[in-house]
Amino acid sequence: MLDGFVALAGQLHRPVFDDKYTADQAIVRATLLEVHKSRKLVVVFLPWHLPEWYAQHLQVSLTLLKNNVLTYYFNSSIIEANTPTVISSYEFIALSIASDIERLRQEKHYAAVDLLGISSGNVSLGITAEKLPHFNKVIMVVPGDSLTDSLWTGWRTRRLRNAYKRQGISLLELQKEWDILAPRSHIEALKGHDIRIILAAKDHFIPHMYGKLLVNELKAAHTRVTFTDKPFGHVATILSYEPKF
Repeated sequence: MLDGFVALAGQLHRPVFDDKYTADQAIVRATLLEVHKSRKLVVVFLPWHLPEWYAQHLQVSLTLLKNNVLTYYFNSSIIEANTPTVISSYEFIALSIASDIERLRQEKHYAAVDLLGISSGNVSLGITAEKLPHFNKVIMVVPGDSLTDSLWTGWRTRRLRNAYKRQGISLLELQKEWDILAPRSHIEALKGHDIRIILAAKDHFIPHMYGKLLVNELKAAHTRVTFTDKPFGHVATILSYEPKF
């Protein structure tokens, strides 16, 4: 099982957090791949610790579908055992990406801007959508409705959960602190857009029930949402994802 292997590797190799990290370092880099005569932009919100080769493969796949592709790579320290820094990091991400998209939309005369979130990248997608005056379709691959709940129960984030427990921070307290980051808190920004969600039935990183909760919450808000359940775990669902923009 890929989820178990990746989670074990993460436990054996303790993540190194930069004690000098600040929120304005949240975005490591952004790349723009342009397609001749295309007027559509797909913005890709990558997740935590995604292999470089997969990001490159995804970008090429999207360009073959005649999309310009703007991809954001995030610092591994955006999710750490420091609640104010995590919130500041995502606020910086949202403001920076929204500004980039609007500038490019006007300079390049893009007719459509679509958003693609992968795993924890959907946290960035949700909070950025709040800042965007214009966007079209949204695709969310293995999202959850709450960053907190996913962190607390997921196999990959056990070290972080334990770090918060050592600080005396409970799940309920963290839910309150990070409510602004939860994708469910940004449903209003997604209303009026076509949303496609792809879930992993055997997900051990962002348990399936949290993705299904997000689907139900979007439906309850009368949002145009469709979803697909893949019979895999978290990692295999991401690796098997085939863009259809």
